[in-house]
Amino acid sequence: MKELDFLINYLLKENTEIKIDKLPTNIIKKKNLYRSLCNIRKPKTISKEYINIENDYLQEELNKKNITNIADILPISTTIKNSNLKNKNKICLWKGDITTLKIDSIVNAANSQGLGCFIPCHKCIDNQIHSSAGIKLRLECNKIMKEKNYFLHTGKSFITKGYNLPSKYIIHTVGPIIQTNVTEKEEIQLVNCYTSSL
Repeated sequence: MKELDFLINYLLKENTEIKIDKLPTNIIKKKNLYRSLCNIRKPKTISKEYINIENDYLQEELNKKNITNIADILPISTTIKNSNLKNKNKICLWKGDITTLKIDSIVNAANSQGLGCFIPCHKCIDNQIHSSAGIKLRLECNKIMKEKNYFLHTGKSFITKGYNLPSKYIIHTVGPIIQTNVTEKEEIQLVNCYTSSL
């Protein structure tokens, strides 16, 4: 996979602090290395060649996934017959990989830094979204977060393009961190996440 090798080599040359004696030959290990290098990368300019090759690679990876279109997601009135929920013909429940939704916008559970998760291959949704969208997402987040002094308050949100995701846009919002019991303050913060995202 030439594209993946190019991306890994580019990111390793750019980050001289990372020392790797031998590149993996196993495709899964290569993908994890590429993702890790992207995850730890600071939001700084990058070549057009890199972006073009990364776009090709991520689109190829996206084509291997099962994409869910909005028409495939049924309202609660169809899926739960005995529901008394108000607006059940407008509200849908869906469970799956958010990076496969072909809709207008998905919502990212962002951190207050607003730049995506920097932990290599972390399983959080923020990391999954940034890994699937590509480096341009962090660059756009960085541009927006500069205006916010790199802090996004709980309950606030901002919107970016979807880049290599099937969704057109991503809404990034910071939810409350629940320690034990949900407090009234945390309930209000969560309501604010929904309101600002909508």
